[in-house]
Amino acid sequence: MEEKSYKSFCVRYFERAILLKKKFNITENSAWDNQTFLLELGLQFSHLNYLFINEFEKSKIYFDFNSISDEIADIYLQLFNVIDRLNLDVNSLIEVNIEYHETKVELILLELNVFFGQLIHQIMIKDGFRFEMIFEDELKTKYLNIIISEISTRLFLLSDFFEINLDFAFDKMEKNALTFLEKYGSVK
Repeated sequence: MEEKSYKSFCVRYFERAILLKKKFNITENSAWDNQTFLLELGLQFSHLNYLFINEFEKSKIYFDFNSISDEIADIYLQLFNVIDRLNLDVNSLIEVNIEYHETKVELILLELNVFFGQLIHQIMIKDGFRFEMIFEDELKTKYLNIIISEISTRLFLLSDFFEINLDFAFDKMEKNALTFLEKYGSVK
């Protein structure tokens, strides 16, 4: 039986995500840099937040699980590409143990946004847009791994809370993306 942890999920789907992103290169007008990857990741986070805002307005009982699972898969796709872009090793992600209560979905979403902000900050430092006191690349890499591990853990918790099968969600997202490429891949 497959280990059920965010890290085992990441290791299983990392290469597939990188390959899928490369297939999408034909739809882009220019090559992506670190900032472009962050913009795309931020867009996916905003989609997830938007779903929850709409669902909280409707009812605290009903959630659109298909849309939530799709957005979580999209975020993982972009997160894996950020890991690749930063030359991080997906195997060096750490297991983060946190406890949560079912009433704290809002807190998990807030924490996702905070850690995303920290990721932006660290990549801005890496790319020379901000000054930082940490000069050792090893410490910077370790900190990036911790931030990405924290993001991934919270995504896994949301998936777990809503009983979303991440393997199914990622497979479905990949299938839909490939179908999109077949239809529109040659159109720019």
